Amino acid sequence: MVKRESWHLDKKFPVALIVTLMIQSGAAVWFAAKISFQVQLNKDLLEMHKVGGPHEDVDKRLSLNTQKIDQVLEELRALKNVLYAGQGR
Repeated sequence: MVKRESWHLDKKFPVALIVTLMIQSGAAVWFAAKISFQVQLNKDLLEMHKVGGPHEDVDKRLSLNTQKIDQVLEELRALKNVLYAGQGR
């Protein structure tokens, strides 16, 4: 039978490579955690704006403003008629 040797690191293997790989692995984990936090933050902000946000009743406010503008225009027309009637004397 073939004798199996246990796994070991060759002495010619550079220590700098091991350190570099460890640093890169740590940076990858840190980057993934940072991205995960940003995604969660954006998700929370979207939920906040979706439910009870400032744009919830835009249609109602728009129709109310349209009605107010129509009333102002009617009053301006009435004033214009009064002015023209006063000039005709």
